[in-house]
Amino acid sequence: MGRLQELRESYAVKRPGGVGLTKALRRDWDAYLVEIARIEAEVFNPLGEEIASTVGEVAADAKLYVDQRRRLEDRLRTLGEQRQKELQEAATQARAVATDTRAAVFEVTQNAIFALNGTIKRIEADVNRCNLDALSPRDIDGLRKEWESELNSLESKHREALVAARDMLSSLSENLRTSQMEPPAELVEALEERMLALEEQGDADFEMVQLGLAVAIINHEFAAAIRNVRRSIQELGHISQRSEAIRPLYHAIHENFQHLDGHLNLFTPLQRRLYRKPLRIEGKSIRNYVKDLFASRLERHSVQLRCGEAFEKSYVECYPSTIYPVFINLIDNAIYWLGTAKGARIILLDANADGFLVANSGPPVAERDVESLFERGFTRKQGGRGLGLFISRRALQEEKMDLGLARPPSGYNVAFQIISPSIRHEP
Repeated sequence: MGRLQELRESYAVKRPGGVGLTKALRRDWDAYLVEIARIEAEVFNPLGEEIASTVGEVAADAKLYVDQRRRLEDRLRTLGEQRQKELQEAATQARAVATDTRAAVFEVTQNAIFALNGTIKRIEADVNRCNLDALSPRDIDGLRKEWESELNSLESKHREALVAARDMLSSLSENLRTSQMEPPAELVEALEERMLALEEQGDADFEMVQLGLAVAIINHEFAAAIRNVRRSIQELGHISQRSEAIRPLYHAIHENFQHLDGHLNLFTPLQRRLYRKPLRIEGKSIRNYVKDLFASRLERHSVQLRCGEAFEKSYVECYPSTIYPVFINLIDNAIYWLGTAKGARIILLDANADGFLVANSGPPVAERDVESLFERGFTRKQGGRGLGLFISRRALQEEKMDLGLARPPSGYNVAFQIISPSIRHEP
């Protein structure tokens, strides 16, 4: 049992107190707590029971008398001594820190008093050395204001520092008093984690702004270039009518450009400024849009796209720029993860009473990732940014909808639910 306890402790990790965690570290810590609880339930506890059972069986087979009371008392005494030693070490360290803190507070307060007293004595000496009779009333008033300002400024600076220290120590003392032997509330830790979260959010927002500006510039330049290409192809068409040699070349260029232009038109619904009011978007329109956009990737990765009858008969009133990017992100993620799956690779578009459903036969979402799946910056994709699901959910929530995990249909491992009270189903 002693070796089992050593093995338990080798897997134990203590979180440092008073240290704020970033989102990534917080996710790792929460994942550790889940995994250590699973190991305890699935490994350590069954192993302890098996050891106890084996010892009893061996003793019975060898006809040895095992004093269970003495064995239990020895085990508890050894464990108690270990824990008492560890607690005594922690108590000694806490007292040492308290002594250092008391000394530091005493030193700071003494320094503040000495600094103010020294300044007062210096000003008194300056007053004694100054020939006031030779100065005008205005000069004397100027000196008075200068000395008063110096005294007030010095006193205010030290007083504010001491008041801040007093409030911090008072808060710590109150937390220790009310903790009831539980870890005290870590106000500094909470503030630090909040600050780290805001810094991460600011960095991500700045990156998104940069990406948006870059896409807007590229889109503008690309649209202008496409207009020029379209105009040149039309001119080439007029010339090809008079030349048999150029005509096949023109048709090849025209067909390839039409194919490219068709893909460019797929991005039109993503521009919200083109739509002033929400539109009725049917499930079959979403199906056709997804098929056109991902046709080559679905074929290249041998992925089947299935569409349930309920999905085709459903519709929603919203902006195309809200709903289409969500399906693009979900299908894109599904194709990526299906690339790691064995067996049939299937994506299902369906609908139920809660809304639209997007399921696939790829690997299931790990239990440790369920809570973090929609957080900004979280991703398991190599080279991923962790923004797709976060932005999709936020965009839907702006339109009184939501995105979450759902129970997968039979034969599928992952399912996402687009939840909306505005989704309707035709009979």
